[in-house]
Amino acid sequence: MLKISSEQGQSIVDKMMKVIPYNINVMDNVGTIIGSGQKERIGVAHEGAIEAIKSHKMVEIYYDGEGAKKGVNLPIRFGGEVVGVIGISGNPDEVRAFAELVKVTAELLINQQDMMDEKRFRERLEEEFFYHWIYNTKEYEEDFIQRGKNLDIDILYLRRAVVIEGQNIEKEVIKKFLFKGEYVLNYYNNKILILIHKDRDVKALINRILKKYENLEIAFGGPERIVGVSAKQAIKALEIGKTLPLYNKVYDYEKVSIIDLVVKNGKSSSIVEEMKALEEEGEGSDLMKTLITFIKRNGEMSKVAEELHIHRNSLSYRLNKIESITGKNPRNYMDLYELINGVLVHSFNKSTVQMHKK
Repeated sequence: MLKISSEQGQSIVDKMMKVIPYNINVMDNVGTIIGSGQKERIGVAHEGAIEAIKSHKMVEIYYDGEGAKKGVNLPIRFGGEVVGVIGISGNPDEVRAFAELVKVTAELLINQQDMMDEKRFRERLEEEFFYHWIYNTKEYEEDFIQRGKNLDIDILYLRRAVVIEGQNIEKEVIKKFLFKGEYVLNYYNNKILILIHKDRDVKALINRILKKYENLEIAFGGPERIVGVSAKQAIKALEIGKTLPLYNKVYDYEKVSIIDLVVKNGKSSSIVEEMKALEEEGEGSDLMKTLITFIKRNGEMSKVAEELHIHRNSLSYRLNKIESITGKNPRNYMDLYELINGVLVHSFNKSTVQMHKK
């Protein structure tokens, strides 16, 4: 049986006494006053309410007594059961006209509260399900598929995961950009994860989000049957994109997956030691920054010099210095390929060490 809480009871009283010029009491399913315009009466048993609960009918009291004052008392019903009583103090002949209005309003408010509670319960079930869903990277078991169906979620439909990182991102705002069957949930450390249809124009969606919010970093995985795989890809793309300053705040796992492979396979490469030497010996002259900018700008000398705010002759000097320290000439394609691998592995290893220190 649903029980009316003290907060609900007092809320009904406060709302109705704004429009009804009489004191109102709300009693629970055993006849105890849980809400009243006369606060001193809260917690006291109400004889008229007890009688109304037993008879399932309106009880009118014409004289003040020890356990009740004159007025009318109507049972509040929910789901076919009496869950409480509404009492209006005053001459029954005067307050009777208001009784049904107050009763109907009270039952409506209780129904709304019950629906809100049911909605919140469903949201909790969905949230728990979502977290299991996005962390699972194995084949779905039949009972998990059925759990999704019970929540009207078709987990066998191909989806793509998108992770958004930034301050003050609101789930309700992001929901407005999504279609039916697409979902959003809070992740960790100022991150929002959204699951979108496999055919959705992900770049158009991201552009809409970026118009609403500034200073975001966004990454997305590929369309996958196991959505946890796509979520893992999106998180990895974000991790790589934030570590390496080669991309512009939006990271596609398909484009950075080669970097993931390089990082996994290149940790013992001798070029890593050369990168450490470059960072240490070139600290004062920004050689590492120069090399990264050279890579990012595809070796176009004028654009590299412009971004670094240096003369082209100074840039040439720095590139020569990089070659003397690493033994690799950035102007040579094969050497540049090794330097790129070295930058990727060194930067990623350095970021990982810093994260462990935190």
